[in-house]
This record gives sequence, structure tokens and C-alpha cells, in this order.
Amino acid sequence: MWRLGPMTIAVVGEGPVCDEVCAELSVLEEVESEKPAVVFRFVDEVEAPPGAVHVGTWRFGECCVAGNGAGYEFKMRRGVDGTYVVDVAPERRRRKFGDALSRAWDWNYLGPSEKAAKNFMYGLFDTVTALALLERGASYLHASSFESGGEATALVAWGGVGKTSSVLKLMVREGVRYLSDDLGLVDANGVAWRTPKRLQIYGYNVDGQRGLDERLLRGRGPVDRLNWHWRQRRFGPKKVRRRMAVEELFGEEYVAVSASMKRVVFLERADVAVPVVEPIRGEDMAQRAASILVDELETLFSLAVAAESHGVDVGIPTCGELRRAMERVLGEAFSGCGAWVVRVPVEARPEELAVVVWEVFGG
Repeated sequence: MWRLGPMTIAVVGEGPVCDEVCAELSVLEEVESEKPAVVFRFVDEVEAPPGAVHVGTWRFGECCVAGNGAGYEFKMRRGVDGTYVVDVAPERRRRKFGDALSRAWDWNYLGPSEKAAKNFMYGLFDTVTALALLERGASYLHASSFESGGEATALVAWGGVGKTSSVLKLMVREGVRYLSDDLGLVDANGVAWRTPKRLQIYGYNVDGQRGLDERLLRGRGPVDRLNWHWRQRRFGPKKVRRRMAVEELFGEEYVAVSASMKRVVFLERADVAVPVVEPIRGEDMAQRAASILVDELETLFSLAVAAESHGVDVGIPTCGELRRAMERVLGEAFSGCGAWVVRVPVEARPEELAVVVWEVFGG
């Protein structure tokens, strides 16, 4: 079992996909005696809910929902004690071309089990843990976040703006400590927590950052390196990436467990000649951050829409209730810290974003 912010999660079972998931979660604090809020059980087969209502890929039964993910099937139910119990059955696949060939062609350089585990983390794991966290006064936010001097800074933005590149640059140049890359985690008391998902590093994230490029490729085999360089030249830096734990890239000393929220920054690209920094109210920032989550947690909101539209009660909030709960938690989390919007030129490089973030908010 591991601690995820203010709650505990457990994973049981065996198999290569389960092993990959456990390896990804192993960066969190391990606990032994606490009651888990979520239990993921990796099984050979998921039992279909009897008399289910079929809505797209969802199958709604009495107080449970089943469905298909990318590389797995699942069934989620809510126990009488409030624990979410999720059965996960990885897809049985025929190795037509072999795992080695599949990995060599993949733009992440992942084998089938690794891809299924990744899809699980970005789909089902995020969906269920987001529900359980909201019930405990915590919420995800789409942010890269870091700790410096005991204080946390969250860079909130739409995908592709440059928040990941900025944090990576600040880790290399300023020695800040990592908290999150894709989904950050804060609670209503204003504490930012480490999240477990591995970094997703694109070619453009290391463009012009020689030290980071060397760290990324260090220890990788010749086929792995060939895949990286060939895909960059053939398809461009947005079409090649690697997933890896931040500890593997930088070392454990560059990672924080939690920190008090000091500032939250909304990054956006705009038609401006120079960066523009403007303060914003915490409640307005919470509204912006919750809006992005509607898109980022697409599986969760799709599930809520499907259940609500068919009048099925599977024990989860409606879309409106989810949105309001996220705004409420984020508003409380941001109430004690500073909030700003930073507009940067459309063509600004990650180097420039990192300089603005550090000089204005971190230096």
C-alpha cells in the first residue's frame, strides 16, 4: 500500500502489467496498517454486471460500472465501507510480431505490458483516485509543480504551453525539487503532494538542454537511442518521448514529498512582445484550474455524463457536482497563497519561460 496525498491506495495481484503499475507507484511512501481508500485488484477475468445497461463502452450494473480501457477491462464498485474496489483484467494479446519489435517501433519505446500500464495510469487510476481524493478534501490539478525552500509552486497550463520544460530546466539550473509533472495534487489545507506518475519527456523538452539530453539517454541501449534520434529526425520532436521516474533522471535528492503551497501560476501563450505578469484572485484561479481538469480527466467526466444521462446511480457525483467540488477544494487550497497569470510570447522557448518563472516567483 502507498500514500497518495491524504489517503492510501493498494494494489494486489500479479502479472507483468500489475508489476509495471507497482513499480510506478513505488516512488510513494509505503504504508502497512492503514485502511485503503482505493484497492486495485489485477485479475484474469472481470465478471460482467448482470442485467447491465450498456452506454458506449460503459456497462452499468447495480452500484457498479464496468468498461474497457486501452489494453484492459475493469469493473469498479463502491464497498459498504466507502472503499473503491476496482478489478482490472489486462488484455490477453497474441504476440504476432514479438515484444521487442513492438517496443522498437513505439514512439515511447514501450513494450505491450508497459503501454497497458501507462494507459491504466492515465485512465482508470486517475479516474478512481480523483473521486476518492475529492471525498477527502483534495484534488488533482493539471500542473507541473516543484518545491524550493520548503514552499511549493504550481505551474498550471493547458497541454503544450511549456510547464514541464520549465520545471525540468529549473531542476537542472536552480536545483528545485520535483512534485509533479502532469497532474499535481493539493488538499484544502494548502499542501501540495508528490504524485507518482512518471515524467513524459518529449524531444522538445530537452531541445537545447544538453545536460538533460545526456541524462535522458544515459544507460539506454543502441536500439533505444536509434529510435529516439530517428523519430526526432523523421517525425519531429513532438512525436518522440520517453517515460521515466524523476529519480532515475535526477536522483532522489531532487524530489520532495510535500510542501505548503506558496504560489500558483497560470501560464498561457499570447500575442505579446514580452512576458506579462498579472495577479489573479484565488477563486478565479480555482475556476480556471477546474475547467482544465474537465478536459484532463476526460474518462471521469465521460463516466459521469453516461451515468447521469441514463439515470443510473453508480455512487459517483454528477458532472456539475464534480466541477463544484474541484472548484471548492482548489479555492480553499489557493486561499493562502499568491496567484498570477503569466502571458508569454507565442514563440518563447522553454528557457525563457523558466527564466520568467524563477526571476518573478522563485529567485
